[in-house]
Amino acid sequence: MLDRQRMLPYVLSGALLVTSVCFANERKAADPERPIRTDLREAVALGVSGLTNSFDRDNNDEPYWDAYHRKDGTGQLRHDFDHVGKVTVPHAVGRCLWATMLAEETVGVPFPPEALEILTRYCRTCYDNKDHLNSYLDPRRGNERNLEFHSMREGLFGLVALMRGRNSQWARETADGMLLTIEKITSPEGHFSVELIARNMEIVPTYESILDLRTNGRLVDATTNGRLVDPLLEYYKFTKNPLALKLAGMYARATLESSYTPEGKFGPRKASGGHIHSITSSLAGITSYAAFTNNHEMLEKCRRIVDKGVPEYFSSWGWGDEFMPDDPYNVQSRGEVNQTGDVIRTALLLGQYVSAKYYELAERYTRSMLLPAQLREENLKEFLRENIHPRGDFERDVLKRTIGTYGFPLPNDRLREGDWAISTLDITSGAVHALCEVWRHRVTSDQQSIKVNLPFDYEGSDLKVVSQLPKEGRLEFSALTSKNLLVRIPGWVDRKTLKLSVKGRPQLFSWSNGYMKVTDVHPGWKATLTFAVPHKQETEIVDGIKYQTKWVGNQIIEILPRGRVSPLPF
Repeated sequence: MLDRQRMLPYVLSGALLVTSVCFANERKAADPERPIRTDLREAVALGVSGLTNSFDRDNNDEPYWDAYHRKDGTGQLRHDFDHVGKVTVPHAVGRCLWATMLAEETVGVPFPPEALEILTRYCRTCYDNKDHLNSYLDPRRGNERNLEFHSMREGLFGLVALMRGRNSQWARETADGMLLTIEKITSPEGHFSVELIARNMEIVPTYESILDLRTNGRLVDATTNGRLVDPLLEYYKFTKNPLALKLAGMYARATLESSYTPEGKFGPRKASGGHIHSITSSLAGITSYAAFTNNHEMLEKCRRIVDKGVPEYFSSWGWGDEFMPDDPYNVQSRGEVNQTGDVIRTALLLGQYVSAKYYELAERYTRSMLLPAQLREENLKEFLRENIHPRGDFERDVLKRTIGTYGFPLPNDRLREGDWAISTLDITSGAVHALCEVWRHRVTSDQQSIKVNLPFDYEGSDLKVVSQLPKEGRLEFSALTSKNLLVRIPGWVDRKTLKLSVKGRPQLFSWSNGYMKVTDVHPGWKATLTFAVPHKQETEIVDGIKYQTKWVGNQIIEILPRGRVSPLPF
C-alpha cells in the first residue's frame, strides 16, 4: 500500500488535475470483486433503516447522535455528550422526520410506525416554548431552555414532514408561530440581528451560538438563515403562507450577497462560517427558490457557485471537506456526505432549469460517492464487531443498527484508523434526502415528452428503462405512451458510437439541447441504445494528498492509495 502521508503542503481541498490518460473505446469490465452500486431504492431503504434504528432503549427511546468505532474494533452508540443535547433533539430529530417521510413519499419506503411516534414525540418536546423555535433543555443550567440557531433548518424540515406526510395540525400551527418569531429577529436586509434577538426572543440563545456565528452585529447567514431557505420554500409549497416565501426570498438574497463572492467562490470563513455543509445546504435552498420563482439572475449566480466554488472543496468524485482550512474545528481532515448530497440536489435543479450538463455532475457524485460511501453489512463486518457482553443499549447490536448509515469519510475510505465516528443521524438524513431527489429526477415528463435525465433503472406509467451502466453502454427502453422520448447523452459519450435500434433495425433520432430525441414512439415500442464507455486514469490532489484514479465513463472504479479501514468499494 502506498504511504498516505501528505505529499504537498496543505492546500484547499479542491481537486487539482495533474494528468489524465484516456482509453476512449476500451470496453473491459470493472473489477468484479468490487461491487458497483446502482440500486437507488435499496440505498434509500437501507438509509431509512439506519435512521429508524438508533433509539436509546435505556433512556426513553431518546435518539442517539452517532455510532462510534473504538480502537479495539467494537462500537458504541452515543448521545451528544459534548454539547449536552444541543444537537441531537433539535437538530437530528427534525432531519430524520424529513428524510424518512420523503423516502415514503418519493420512493415508497414506509415510515416505521414506532419510529414515527418516537421522533414526533421528541419533535414536540423541542418546540414546547412560546417562541415556537426548536430548542433543548440544558442540564448544565438547571434545565434552562436554550437554542442553537444552526438547528432551526432541521426543526422546520421536521414540521413540514409531519404536515405533508401525516397532516399534523399541531405541526402547522407550530410552524406558523416559528415564522412569526423569525420574522421579528430578521433585519430589513434579511439577516438575523443579534439586537433583535435580544429584544424579541424569550428563549435564551446559547453563548456559543452567538459567539461562534456573530459578525458585524448579526449572525453569519450561511450558518443560520441561509440554511432555512430550503424548508421555508417546502413549507410555502404546502401551505401557501406568503410569509414563508417572503422570508425565503430575503434570506436567499442576503446569503448570496454575504456568503459567496461575486465570482462564485465560497466566501472566507468570517463571512460564510467555514462549515462547508452550511454553505452548500444554503446553496441548494437558494437554487430551489430561484427555480421556483423563475429568477434567472439568481439561478445564474447559483450556477457560477457550482462551477467556481464547489471544485475548491470537492474532489471530482464528490468527496467534500467538512471545514475550511482556517476553521478552528478543522483539526482532522474528514469529509461529510451531507454536503455531497447538497451539491447533488443543487446540480439536479440546475440540470432541470439551466443546462442538462449539470445532470452529469449530479450523476457522477451519486455513482462515485453517495452510493459507495453508504455502510452496508459486509463493509461493517470488515472493521466492526459486536460487543459480546454489552453494558447497556449503547453497546447492543451496534453493527446491525448502523447498516445503511453515512458519516465522515476520507477521499478513499469511510473511516480513519482508530477511534472514529462511523456515522451520524444528521449526515445519513442528508444522504437519504439527496437519494430521493435523484430518484425523482431520473425521468420527468409533461404532456408531450418524456425525459430520461439520469440513466438509472426506471419503471413508471409512461416508460421503463433498464440500464447496464457503468459496466456497459447499453440502455433498453419500453414505452407505454405515445409521447416523444428524450434521452440525455452524457458529455463523455462519443456520439459517433451511438446506435439506437428497434427490433435490430436502426432508429432515426434528432438532437435537442443535449438530449437524443425520438418522435415516433408508441405503446409497445421497444428500443436499445448502445455506445462506447471510455476508460481513463487521472492523478488528482485532494486535501493535500495525491491520488491515482481510474474511471469507467463517469463512474470511479479505483482510488490509489486505497484506504486502510473500509475502502470505498470500487
